[in-house]
Amino acid sequence: MKARVLVLFAFALVLSTSSAAGQVVPEPANAISLDGVQLQLGQSRDQVFAYLGNCCLLRKFGTGDDWSVKSKGADTEDYGQVSFSNGKLALVSKDWATGGEDAFTFVQTLHGALEQLGKGVEDTCSVYTNNTRTTVVEYRTITLSCGAKKLVVETSQFFAGEYKGTESTTIQELLLSAGIQ
Repeated sequence: MKARVLVLFAFALVLSTSSAAGQVVPEPANAISLDGVQLQLGQSRDQVFAYLGNCCLLRKFGTGDDWSVKSKGADTEDYGQVSFSNGKLALVSKDWATGGEDAFTFVQTLHGALEQLGKGVEDTCSVYTNNTRTTVVEYRTITLSCGAKKLVVETSQFFAGEYKGTESTTIQELLLSAGIQ
């Protein structure tokens, strides 16, 4: 029963976003909202910057046209990132959660449930799971793909090195242009 609830929760995250009032609001399949700003692939860089500039801090990173999106104010919160190709929005990444041990336990359970669900799913949405383990770290990743949208849930557990004993969790919603993985 617990696994079913977690699976339904994961699919609800893919298909919806939370409004400021805490209600679940349907979101178009080709859009993601960052701090209430609805973004769609193909929007111009100027348009995206104008929309996000009112609510968020935009910081360039990397060598491409990639920008982190954070809240304004003393307690800066990561909302996600946007990337452009030829001046057009090509990727939106929304950070749903980054957490510690409580979230880690949640994602481990969700991983197991979705790994079972992913066996034999042949619908418009696909579920992929991946485990990668080295002598230093283990990553467990769940990816729900539905058209241009993906939900990526990942845990990291460090066994050695500088971060030994550290566990972390991320949940990200992605909106991707064709050809970007």
